[in-house]
Amino acid sequence: QGFGSVIVPLLIGAAIIFNTVLSSVYERQREIGTMMAVGLAPLHIGALFVSEAAAYGTIGVVGGFVLGQGLGSFVARFDLIPGINLNFSSAAAVWTQVAMMAVVLLSSLWPAWKATRIAAPGSESTWKLPMPEGDEMVVLLPFTFHGRDAAPLLAYLREWLASHTESS
Repeated sequence: QGFGSVIVPLLIGAAIIFNTVLSSVYERQREIGTMMAVGLAPLHIGALFVSEAAAYGTIGVVGGFVLGQGLGSFVARFDLIPGINLNFSSAAAVWTQVAMMAVVLLSSLWPAWKATRIAAPGSESTWKLPMPEGDEMVVLLPFTFHGRDAAPLLAYLREWLASHTESS
């Protein structure tokens, strides 16, 4: 009976954390795009969601412990439940906190993986070079650069375009 009474709250906690982190991923898709645009790798974006869940888990575990200890002390002081003896430094209390942190981290892994999938660049790009008009091609670049970077950028683009030519 002891283990069965612990597994149900852990599963409920896992479902709540899973739902919270997964909905956070879907609500923050634009933010994920911004993170990707500033150079974060998909793995780093997923790690941010795991870190966020770990912070929530830590706050929840510490807050629950403090609240439980406060209520337990209140109940014991005013003898509201006769015969109850609370031990907040027991191994069971510590293992419950460890289990809750593990549940929080495990239930945040799949939503974090979904965030990496949203951030991962697709295998196919819909962007193609525009058709040239005579000897001129106008290409709008999806970024800006400083004037001092123009020469290296043009050298890179020249090399890239040279590797994508048709030859017979």
